[in-house]
Amino acid sequence: MPVDACAHQVDGPSETQLFRSIGILPITVDCSAQELKVEMQLPKEVRPDHLLRADFAVVDAAGLPVQAHITLAAVDQGILSLTNYESPDPHQFLFGRKAFATKISDLYHQLMPEIKRQEIDQISATGGGGGKGRAVANRKQLLNPISAERFRSAIRFLGNIVTDDQGVAHGEFKVPEFNGTMRLMAVVGSADGKTGHADAELLVRQPLMVRPTFPRFLACGDLFEVPVAIFNQSKADGIVQLNVVAVGLQQIGTSVAPVTIKAGGEGAVRLRFQAPDLPGKVTLELKAVMGDEETVVKVEIAVRPIGGLSHRSSIGFMDAGTKKTFAISTDYLAGTEDLHLVLAPEPTLQLADTLKYLLQYPYGCLEQTTSRVFPLLHLSQLGQRIDPERYKPEQIRNIVDAGIRRVLSMQSHDGGFGWWPGATDNYAWGSVYATHMLVEADVAGYEVPKEPLAEALEYLRTSLGDSDTDNCLKVYSCYVLAKAGKPNHSWTMRLHEQRAELPIYSRFQLAVAMNRIGGRTSALELIQATLPDDDVKKMKTDRYLHSQIRQEAIALDVLLDIDPENRRVHDIARRLSRKLQIDRWYTTQNNAFVVMALGRYMKSQTRENEYTVIVTKDGKKIRRMTNKESFVVRNGKNITVAVEGKGRLFYHFETSGVPVLNKPKAFESDLRVQRRFRDLDGQELPMDRLCSGDLVVVELEIAAAQQTSNVVINDLLPAGLEIENPNLASRTSIPWLKKDALSTVNVERRDDRLLVFADLPGSGVYKYRYAARFVTPGTFTQPGVHAFCMYDSSIAARSDMHTLKVQAE
Repeated sequence: MPVDACAHQVDGPSETQLFRSIGILPITVDCSAQELKVEMQLPKEVRPDHLLRADFAVVDAAGLPVQAHITLAAVDQGILSLTNYESPDPHQFLFGRKAFATKISDLYHQLMPEIKRQEIDQISATGGGGGKGRAVANRKQLLNPISAERFRSAIRFLGNIVTDDQGVAHGEFKVPEFNGTMRLMAVVGSADGKTGHADAELLVRQPLMVRPTFPRFLACGDLFEVPVAIFNQSKADGIVQLNVVAVGLQQIGTSVAPVTIKAGGEGAVRLRFQAPDLPGKVTLELKAVMGDEETVVKVEIAVRPIGGLSHRSSIGFMDAGTKKTFAISTDYLAGTEDLHLVLAPEPTLQLADTLKYLLQYPYGCLEQTTSRVFPLLHLSQLGQRIDPERYKPEQIRNIVDAGIRRVLSMQSHDGGFGWWPGATDNYAWGSVYATHMLVEADVAGYEVPKEPLAEALEYLRTSLGDSDTDNCLKVYSCYVLAKAGKPNHSWTMRLHEQRAELPIYSRFQLAVAMNRIGGRTSALELIQATLPDDDVKKMKTDRYLHSQIRQEAIALDVLLDIDPENRRVHDIARRLSRKLQIDRWYTTQNNAFVVMALGRYMKSQTRENEYTVIVTKDGKKIRRMTNKESFVVRNGKNITVAVEGKGRLFYHFETSGVPVLNKPKAFESDLRVQRRFRDLDGQELPMDRLCSGDLVVVELEIAAAQQTSNVVINDLLPAGLEIENPNLASRTSIPWLKKDALSTVNVERRDDRLLVFADLPGSGVYKYRYAARFVTPGTFTQPGVHAFCMYDSSIAARSDMHTLKVQAE
């Protein structure tokens, strides 16, 4: 039991600095009387699939029997040893010595109220969120589409064993199909609050054991071997006959010769198989017979497609008097297909694909959270058209409110904003961008706290005098200040004097600031700037993320503010609409600017509609609607839509699924990526001289022609390779593994791939390494490693696919 004392000293080097001193004195209290003594008796050995009886005797510290409740768990000792798992001890947990848990608190929260954080991802989660059916469907698509029961857990649990007046009880359970050591762990508690525990190891085995080594998964067409170890643990020599039943697999060599194994000895057999050409689930059963002894091992293995989830979408319109059929692709793997068709009278539906992408984008930094929220400020009705169940009015407001709170959680003491909550440095451009969103949200009627908004605007004002802030950012700050009704006359005029040095999009933003201070003539002159397609040839991947697409969106938004009748309004809108239909720009920021600008434009366009729509799904009429309604169709194979009357119906059609056959080709575009295998000394291993059981280092090398931020490396594994978990206690240490390694933002290790997120600081070659082990001999398809920039799909590379040969050890 700890006792603490705290002293405060006000005097010090600084009058405003507070010093704290804390002393801790542990006082030991004897709680041994609260501990029960538990005796658990087990047989020394038991066979699989047989009944096990465990006998218990419980007494208190004085040796007197106690009525108590017992829970018993039996777990594979091999699994527990991976993490050095200790058996639970409730007495130690309740009365054992613990770290000092007192926290130091300040009163700062009364001076600067903390914004309550509500993660936007809780409302708009990846792959869904509010929409029940659609969220489940998308979640399934992200997993391996082929499920198989490869492992059977060696776990048993008895929940409530009660001792009698003598403190005696017993529990029984059927031992699982398992050979090895199980640890039995008992936790005991009595009505008066006393606790105890016991544990013991139990050997589970039978005279004849078969231990095959299967791969975790397969890919179509893989050739592989299954080493089978056979153990004769009886007291006599024996002849073992192994019978094989393969369902879905082609066995190479149909007969297995009998194996003679001495008493206490072991033998080995190697089986060869080939996976099918199409994905699915295969079953392998091994039955060993030695005299009267018999044992059976059965396993299911998933044969996955080579490719992953694929999305296809289209947007468009149908004029009255036309009929159109929307069909799901026939090359998707059965069970992975998803169809989503939205019909609506508003032209803003053409923005559905991009807006939906923004709402589901899984990365929640300052820029991406701001970009998620921005479009919804003006297009909340569109969200309801995309998915009425998910994007209900209150849910749209919740998403916006949560986004505002998350953005404010990244605000610094000086009013600026960092990349993430708790960041120590401000993100200059992101601070202006976030403040822009807060200003627009405030105008749109959302609840934006006045003090943080005022501090953000003051940060923009003071940053104008910062010599490290370039003129483009200063123009953007003046633009946001003008939008907030606080234009800065002096800096707006000073930047206008330097307008010739500004890029096109900055001149358009400056026009808004000039217009707000009364310089309409100058504003109209600024928006006369042309928008050549090659003004920004390629989107940069730095923190400003300039691009021609964003530039045109800014120009359209400014024209709608200052000169909505300008003839270029329609030209720019048409160009952006065409690009919207043929491309997805992979940056939340580009999408946010375009959705806002086109949304404002499309809402200003009206069209007379008076039509009736008949919707048929898989040959059955499911809906008749008018031009006043919208409708969402989910699932189905073929959807037919007929429009009768006068006007135009808009649609957004999306299908997704996992293609049955997909072999992506290698390419390079401003990146180069490749993979090497090295031994533990760093020497490169040839692809045809790899050995099962060997621990190797996988080296991913990525070369960039320029500074490239937000890069993802997706390394798909072959079936014969498994990533070593660096968190396991049994992992082998490799000292040079991280030497000169690429600095990463995040790393995700999965059964069938490794995902690396990183920024490349400049041109050059970068390397990332991880440990893996070849566990299955055979010939496998080695998918190419894929690297790409999240913010520019044209910056990407994929290495060649290879055939990987893994020899038996």
